[in-house]
Amino acid sequence: MPYKLLRQQYPIKFWIHMMTTELDFPEWQRENCWTQQFEKDLILSILDGVDLPKLYVGDIKDTALKYIVDGGHRSRTIKRFHDNEFPVTIDGQDIFYSKPSKTRNTGCLNDEMRSTFDDYHLDVVVYKDISTNDCRHIFNILQNAQPMSIYDVVNSYQSDLVDYVRSLIDYDINGQTIMEHFDKFKFIQKPTKTKVMTKLICWFSILFPILRGDDDVEEDVSLKYLTEGNNKNSPCLSYVKGYNDSITDDDKQRFIDILEFIFDYCNTNQVAPTDLN
Repeated sequence: MPYKLLRQQYPIKFWIHMMTTELDFPEWQRENCWTQQFEKDLILSILDGVDLPKLYVGDIKDTALKYIVDGGHRSRTIKRFHDNEFPVTIDGQDIFYSKPSKTRNTGCLNDEMRSTFDDYHLDVVVYKDISTNDCRHIFNILQNAQPMSIYDVVNSYQSDLVDYVRSLIDYDINGQTIMEHFDKFKFIQKPTKTKVMTKLICWFSILFPILRGDDDVEEDVSLKYLTEGNNKNSPCLSYVKGYNDSITDDDKQRFIDILEFIFDYCNTNQVAPTDLN
């Protein structure tokens, strides 16, 4: 095994300190998708002393990076409650961690409950001297037991193409980021970073199809990958897994040129997303 496995227990108050000072979330982590009710249920479970699943940390070899590999939603929720960003409902009242009460229907944890929260011990598994790629591999294994959207699967896949497309999200074209263009033209309903990444890969596959033999027709091959699909059958993910070529500066410029054309065209023409595809 190329890394060491350490098992720790940290009280929540120390875990929050670690999140503030040394822990980070990798780019391939899932975006926050918990409902407010999920968040409240987690906090109430802690206050009731319910045992929570383990958290996983990757202490990256030869760097100062420490990633929360799995348990990001729980960690963010715990810190958000601690920072008074949302309350839980107890006996009909909205109870914050420590926010002063402004109305009769709000309050904060009493000293005993706050101590219960602060001193609750989290089970943490630390992968010491691990590579980023191994972290991704472990993340994918852990997520097999939990539902992941195809967008999350693509985002977490170890691939130069995925990393390149992720870097495009904030790329500026004509004064707006690519993310802002997607929101403006409604290419995707309620676009998120991972949804935009997946759509960009679909478009990339048209420009750079994977040809398997002399009999392949480029257009037929590329159009196969336009569909995002789902966890069980995703032409887009199949393309990502099969795309092993290096992405040259010329390739990047060709793709940017295509994106500029698409955005310019949509600025001057009313085009439905389905027609664009």
